Amino acid sequence: MLVSNGLFFLGLALPGALGAPSTSSFNWKISKGNGVNLGGWLIQEAVIDPTWWSQHSGGALDEWGLCAHLGTQCGPVLEQRYATYITPSTIDKLAAAGVNVLRIPTTYAAWVKVPGTQLYTGNQKQFLKNIATYAINKYNMHIIVDVHSLPGGVNGMGFGEAEGHFGWFNNQTALTYSYKAIDAVIAFVQSSGFPQSFTIEPINEPVDNPNMMYFGTPAALSDAGAAWTLEYIKGVIQRVVATNPNIPVMFQGSFRGEAYWSPQFPANTNLVFDVHNYYFAGRPTDSDTVSANICSDAKASAGDGKFPVWIGEWSIQTASNNKLANRRKNLNTGLYAFNKYTQGSAYWTARFYGNVPVEGEGVQGDYWNYESFIDLRLTSHSNKASFELKPYIQRKLVTMSKYETVLEGYEPLKVLVAGGGIGGLSAAIFLRRAGHQVEIFESSRFASEAGAAIHIPSNVNGLLRRMGMIPEDHGANQTEWVSEYRPNGEMVFQKDVRPLSSVFPYPWQLIHRVDLHNALKSIAVSPEGIGHPVVLNLRSKVVSINIDTPSLTLEDGFTYTGDLLIGADGVHSKLRSSIAKDCPLPTPSGSSAFRFLIPADVIRADPKTAHFLERKGEMRLLYGTDRRIVIYPCRNNTLINFVALHPDEETEADGDNWDQAASKDSMLSCFSSYPEDVRLLLAKASAETIKLWKLLDHEELGKDNWVRGKACLLGDAAHAFLPHQGQGGAQAIEDGAALGALFPLGTQASDVPRRLQLYVQARYDRATLVQDFTRQAAFKTTHGKHGGKVIDPMQFTEINFRHDAYDHARGILLRELARNATYRRAAFSFGPSPGPRQDHMGRLRNLGEHSYKTSYLTFKTHKSYISTLLPSEELSIDTNGSWATATLAVTRLANLSWLGGRGYSFFALYIHNVTSDNKTATGALTDNELATGGAKKGDFIPVMFENKADPIITGREELGFSKVFATLEDTSTASSYSLSAGWEGTEFCTLTLEGLVEVPSAEPTTQAPSLHWNAITSSKESGHNYRGTVTVYPPFPTSEGQREWKAGVAKVNFTDLGGQQLVQAFPTLSHIIEGLRGIQIVEVLKSGVLASRDM
Repeated sequence: MLVSNGLFFLGLALPGALGAPSTSSFNWKISKGNGVNLGGWLIQEAVIDPTWWSQHSGGALDEWGLCAHLGTQCGPVLEQRYATYITPSTIDKLAAAGVNVLRIPTTYAAWVKVPGTQLYTGNQKQFLKNIATYAINKYNMHIIVDVHSLPGGVNGMGFGEAEGHFGWFNNQTALTYSYKAIDAVIAFVQSSGFPQSFTIEPINEPVDNPNMMYFGTPAALSDAGAAWTLEYIKGVIQRVVATNPNIPVMFQGSFRGEAYWSPQFPANTNLVFDVHNYYFAGRPTDSDTVSANICSDAKASAGDGKFPVWIGEWSIQTASNNKLANRRKNLNTGLYAFNKYTQGSAYWTARFYGNVPVEGEGVQGDYWNYESFIDLRLTSHSNKASFELKPYIQRKLVTMSKYETVLEGYEPLKVLVAGGGIGGLSAAIFLRRAGHQVEIFESSRFASEAGAAIHIPSNVNGLLRRMGMIPEDHGANQTEWVSEYRPNGEMVFQKDVRPLSSVFPYPWQLIHRVDLHNALKSIAVSPEGIGHPVVLNLRSKVVSINIDTPSLTLEDGFTYTGDLLIGADGVHSKLRSSIAKDCPLPTPSGSSAFRFLIPADVIRADPKTAHFLERKGEMRLLYGTDRRIVIYPCRNNTLINFVALHPDEETEADGDNWDQAASKDSMLSCFSSYPEDVRLLLAKASAETIKLWKLLDHEELGKDNWVRGKACLLGDAAHAFLPHQGQGGAQAIEDGAALGALFPLGTQASDVPRRLQLYVQARYDRATLVQDFTRQAAFKTTHGKHGGKVIDPMQFTEINFRHDAYDHARGILLRELARNATYRRAAFSFGPSPGPRQDHMGRLRNLGEHSYKTSYLTFKTHKSYISTLLPSEELSIDTNGSWATATLAVTRLANLSWLGGRGYSFFALYIHNVTSDNKTATGALTDNELATGGAKKGDFIPVMFENKADPIITGREELGFSKVFATLEDTSTASSYSLSAGWEGTEFCTLTLEGLVEVPSAEPTTQAPSLHWNAITSSKESGHNYRGTVTVYPPFPTSEGQREWKAGVAKVNFTDLGGQQLVQAFPTLSHIIEGLRGIQIVEVLKSGVLASRDM
């Protein structure tokens, strides 16, 4: 069988879902698996880890001799080995690569202490239990418990007991102790809590022929040895059936196949055969042709079909001519063929560090270490167990969205998140979408999430939608009115806030907190969507962290190591003290809050309270001097949320519990001074649903205390919020979004500390500003530090709502990457270059007479995104609200004297209303004078495509214009214009104007001064310390008699190519194309053509 380039989907019918152990019996006849062995862990072999072996063995050949050499130290040495060689991180890595079966070899001494043996009996069962339980609970893996050795020696090999030991055969004492070991295995499996997740394999490679030249062939086991083995297996089956007939028995029948043994067993026996296929000895194999051997072995291994067959061990080392380049082909041939013809396979082994040279290229570890295959991406299968058989390594594209793609060739970071609340889940989702592997550790079990309603203001609504969460699909309703009343019922104001939807890009909505949390949890762990599903560990309390490794340790003692550690464990964060030094604890703010929900129908049914719901989507504020009630709807206006704030001395709230049960009488007493209708409204709350929340405040941690090493804080762990602006949850989501933007795929572990400094830059000032707004908006209490400063509760809406945390952080990252790029230089060695502004002597010259035609489209777009194209913090868009305007325009020039009467075209983006401060703005030469003044304002040009090299070179070198080459082909008719922009014959953009009608000429859209960013020194030569300046250049000159046409329809389209296809098509322009097509044209403001009289 030859390996093809096709994509094969292999149905691995392991019962149950990922992370949920199956409760049904395991049936090998209908199940398929992709497995590995955990060799070298609970049984030792000299070749697997020679470095460890040489440290402890004293030259011994096997574990028997190793323990004899170590004496009383054998136990401590092996216990350390058990604790460190295979860990939960190992299982995580295997699971991420699609492994769903673990075959775990053990010595018989793990189960029974046999007189006279040198093998160690200790805590092997506990270590096995820990790893098996983890693999089953988290990944629904199936576990094969393999009793790899038997008393007396089962095959004369070190892993059978000891070198030269064949004493198990025809030895009644050895048989008795073997059954004792099996009884212990059965008891272990039966008491595990999920016996359906185990298979018992009571023997491995029984061989009684001392001539090792026959090892691996049927002649290795004599007929007498086969009869003894058969008696043993039948006895094992009887014992298993007597305890639990649903536990399968796996029989490794030496090197005699299933067809030899199957007649000895009834067809209804719960039995699966284990066949081992190796290619490094015993037959003439080489890596160029071994795939054919693998396929023929796979077909032959299936036997007569009476019983299922599993390939329990195999590897890709060959007898000769081993080639590293052939590993992918041979590995995936085996994975495919064994799965097709048998029930699957378990590679030998998960970790293998053998350094003995092989025939051909490399050492043993290059061909036996499955972990290294994963690291090198030689395995083509995924969690869904699809195998792509290709002879060469190929980069695959993982689609992120229409225009967002990541290359699988980049190594994802492993991110550990402590805390599974709204902030932790948001960070996990954004980092998942970036392409990383994310694991959450949540101390609770999410059985009954607490909380009432929560705001989704515009600043975070867009972030949720970016994640794929549409709030209205989860019961969110829009905030339509905000009104304030005094305690006596007098109205202070009433505002229709629906028009805010036209000011800000996304709506202000209200949602039940549980609905939001459930939606985020679903997106995080779903197998659908962008990136790897987040692993969610419940009942996983973090007790300590290491900020440098980084790692976290759980209450059960397990330690998890990653590349980035995020502390999202709330206001009472246990991680904060490890990251923030000398940090004060949260303190009472002086107020507490009752929280509860009342069905809207209950309120409407009472004529005395129905008026509270006269307006749909109303947030009503009942403000007193020292207490207030906030009322607003959620769940599509069917539930009304209440937050009743009051001085904390009037109730006894526990600061450590935000979901404390509260007394209804106490709540009514706190608001007894309010009007009757309000008291009637409050009285409709169900007593058992009222919760009491003591509001805690936390002083700013300081910029130095948000991050440390490779760890950071997020949400309330970094900036605890009072509820007075409805921004606490929003700011936690903003934190998560910023992390997602700052850690795109391709970020290396060594980049993490610096990226976390950018996280502080992106988030600290913003979060603490909103935190301060929240404090100002509080009411004054007798012992609170803050409050009583804000009259209008919507005073800070503009600042709160207009921010896009993802785009803001992305802009910071882009500028950081630009500052640290390897090269910014040109060829300065040949003196002045002649061009449009100077002759070959460097003297000024004027542009002179010329002809032009400009076709343009001016549009409205999101300020947050287009601001990311501004390469410096010293540039900003000077418009109100969240909108910006920009123009895409193509200009064709002709009759240029500096080009000998020739011409060229340029296609550019103009971002309007951009200002630069006077620290960086420098004037360009304009009519022999320098531009003067302070701050400059004009049209910033991020990129200009031109179709001729000369203007590109001169514009970049003399002015710092961001010019790049493209082919610009246009066609015109009396009523239409079209542009095709491309590179090397492939189109990346079209601009089309239709329905052109000539009109009286007016000032063109792009006649403001143009702003350009120029980096003027080489970062390589100056250690990334270059100086950037903003160059202000005058408008392009126009001519008298200019003509103008307006378009009826204007369209811009960019290529749909993504990822590596985009890079291959446009190797030097792909990043620019991705940036431009991310701009959303919300509304076309105007479009048309401007031309000189002679064009």
